[in-house]
Parts: sequence; C-alpha cells; structure tokens
Amino acid sequence: MKSLKVFTTGVVLATSFATFNNAVNAGVQNTNQKFIDIESIDKWVGENQLVAEEGNVFGVGKPSLQRKPVNTYSKGDTLDYKIEKKGNSIEQTITLAPEDTNATIKIPFDFQDGEYIQLIKDEYGNFNGAGNVYNKENESIALLYTPQIKSELGATIHAEVSEGNVLQLHVEASEAKEPVTVAMKASVKYYKDYFSGAKWITRDGMISLSITHKPYLTSGKNNAEVLSRRHDSWVKLKAVHSGNSKWKNESGLKKQYDCHHDTIGSKKNPWNIEPSRPNVSYPQTLLAACNPS
Repeated sequence: MKSLKVFTTGVVLATSFATFNNAVNAGVQNTNQKFIDIESIDKWVGENQLVAEEGNVFGVGKPSLQRKPVNTYSKGDTLDYKIEKKGNSIEQTITLAPEDTNATIKIPFDFQDGEYIQLIKDEYGNFNGAGNVYNKENESIALLYTPQIKSELGATIHAEVSEGNVLQLHVEASEAKEPVTVAMKASVKYYKDYFSGAKWITRDGMISLSITHKPYLTSGKNNAEVLSRRHDSWVKLKAVHSGNSKWKNESGLKKQYDCHHDTIGSKKNPWNIEPSRPNVSYPQTLLAACNPS
C-alpha cells in the first residue's frame, strides 16, 4: 500500500504542476493553483520514473537480452547496462558482447493507467525505435528517441512493441568483433519546450490562434523523431488553449497545425490556425497551403 500511496500522491502533484506550468507558459491567469516545482514532484517518484505534464507517472524497467537462435535470456542484473535519470529523461546505455550482437534487447515500461507505446516509421518505412508513449485517451505524454548505436563495423536496429509496454530492439551486427553499445532515451516534454506562447487574434477577418513555436519543435533530420514531437506538442497546445470559447472545430484545427508543422516548419513563425476554416481531409489541407476555404 505504501507504493500505491506514493504513486497516487505523485499524480496529484504532477497534475497541479502541469496545470500551473501550462497556464504560465500560455500567459493565462490561474489564481486557483499554487506553484509546485518539478523538484517537489521528483521526491515522490523513483529514479526510473518520469512524470508527464498530463499527470501520468510511468517507469522504464531494466533491460534483458533474448539471444538467437534459441530462446535463452540474459537476466537484467547480468546484462551490462547503465540507467541514468537526467532531468525529464531516462537514458539506458546497454553494452553487448560480440557474441550477443544478433539478439533482441527487451525494455519493459511500467504503466499504471492504460498507457502504451506506439512507434513511428522512418522515411524508409522502418521502425527505428522512435515514437511516443500514449495515455488511455490516446494522447501523447512522452517521447521515445531513436536508439544510438556505437559499433566499429556498423550495426542496425529494428524496433517493435510487445503487449503495448515492452520495447524490443533487434540488433544486427554480425561482423562485430568488439562490444556494441546501444543507447535508448525516453523523455517527457512540456508546453514551454515547444512554444514561446500563443494568443487569439483577428486575422483577415477571422479569429485565429497565433502560435509562436520554438526551433526544437521542427528541428532535426530524423523524420520519425520530428513526427513524434508533432504528436506530443499538439496535446500540450490543446491542453492550454482548448478551454477558450474561441476553440472550435478541433479536427480542422489539428489538420491545419499538422500541415504547418510538416510543410512550413521553421520557415514561418508564428503559425496561424483558424476555427472557421472548413474541416477537410489532410491532403486537401495540404493542397490549400494549410488554409482551406
């Protein structure tokens, strides 16, 4: 019961912090919330746990190794690995001996309230390990980065998810003669990581949400990671601004937002999305340069 009490308290703290943090970053008055900083929240969660802005608390477990071709395992306490919590991220560095470089690393996530992992295909149509952690409402609460590999002769990773909560990394480095290092990272992000702010304005006679975004939102060449940020940032934007009476036609707003992210990106700041624009398909939104009429 003690662990349950700690978990529940952590969620309450996280929810309060998330509400306050969102309000501050959006420039919204919030007189009902007291300030709770992230250090206070961290006192209630373990070293392998992260607190999402939405209030979810989840853990990243110890890795294990499944060797080929037989179904044998290396226990988590004998596999050469290191787990570090750095700010809002958990990083795992796993070192494989040459004889284990054609094997599968299994990393279990400890979810408490219906959360699950969903990976994103890269530009070549492969799952490289990048993706999101979603809550039971199918909203992104965390990012998974593409695992980084260090090998003198090169190596590849193919990722998949088992039972919604186990990240499986299939490592292929058949020519390796030295140990291969695989580094994985899971991270929670906040409104302030993606946006400087947003405000409702009137543009060309239309009510518009003018969004000032930060470079991090669209930077980088890893398409899967950039797309995972798009999913995550929309949830943060909606959490702050959907309470305003001007927020309508959410499906149409999201398509306009996605279009700005995928096409204009960092070339235009701010982005503007308008509730009064028709809710057409995403391809039609693209053809209309993100401004369907």
